Amino acid sequence: MDGAETRREIEKLWMTSTVLRELNPSLLKIPGWHCERLAVLQERFRSSLIVVSPREGTVVFVVVRSDDGATIAMARQSVDLPHVPVPKGFVRMTVACGGYLAEATGRGDPSEGCRLTYINSIEPGGNIPNAIVKATLPNRAMTVAKARAVVLARRAHS
Repeated sequence: MDGAETRREIEKLWMTSTVLRELNPSLLKIPGWHCERLAVLQERFRSSLIVVSPREGTVVFVVVRSDDGATIAMARQSVDLPHVPVPKGFVRMTVACGGYLAEATGRGDPSEGCRLTYINSIEPGGNIPNAIVKATLPNRAMTVAKARAVVLARRAHS
């Protein structure tokens, strides 16, 4: 199963991520970490309700690993790129901060388990009634549980 299939299992509303530009990971320097990927992406998300337009955003995406290999972080934050058009029918959202932090538990060996933290702070743009926003919260709150289910299912098949 590839990364897109995995992400689709965990984030049901995610549609696509298009690479606008790959950057040299050595451009990002964080003491105690090394950057594995640094890119600018355009991401698209479907709406959970037909009355709400799908969302799109341009983000800087980074994957970093701690020097001891016990922690991986994947993060994204919006970047303003006015020359990148908003696709027809979509509304541009702003990602203040989004991503995952996976920390090995036990003796620091990731194969023995990990603690997964998920954060997603967005301004969806456009006009979404409060009742619709509240209706989508339970699904978004279950993101870590969905990731856990995917991992456990893969372990059962290996």
